[in-house]
Amino acid sequence: MMKRHAVLATLAIAVIGMSAVMVWAAGGGRGAGARGGLAGQGLGVAALAAARDPLTLTVQALGDLNLTPQFNLSVEQKTRIQAIRDQAAAVMEKWRTDNQAALQALAEEARDARGGGAEAMRDPAQRRQTLMATAPNTQEYADQIKAVLTPEQLKQLEERLAQTTRPGRGLGAAGGQRARRGQ
Repeated sequence: MMKRHAVLATLAIAVIGMSAVMVWAAGGGRGAGARGGLAGQGLGVAALAAARDPLTLTVQALGDLNLTPQFNLSVEQKTRIQAIRDQAAAVMEKWRTDNQAALQALAEEARDARGGGAEAMRDPAQRRQTLMATAPNTQEYADQIKAVLTPEQLKQLEERLAQTTRPGRGLGAAGGQRARRGQ
């Protein structure tokens, strides 16, 4: 039981780390908007995008499943999954480091363009979107993790991912609740 908790704690720390790297790479770090987020919230658009990242969702779903008694990863599977996650983190960190100056310049340009209306912000936003399209594709890493699983584990993971990404679930739950209350 202690071993399972240690693995889950490691998994949670890695997920948080990956999310932080992705948010920072996406320009969602401090100063990207009012109160530090792109949408004027503590969690901006970049943070929400990172939360919907295929690798992050896969790792979170695996962590949830690993808490259930009917889902067990072997030591070999855990080792292989961790190696994939380490590789993804290294690739993301390299991309973030390589593009940090451009991301910061675009964030400053967008801040300066705020007073000029939507048209003034369109060009920096389009250039930022083009740059973000060069970021590593985390779906590839999520697929590599899925390939490590047995058919039954993969079925359970896909079911969990379907629950997580349904409207009104996960980070969208508050929005779904507000919609049901008519707000």
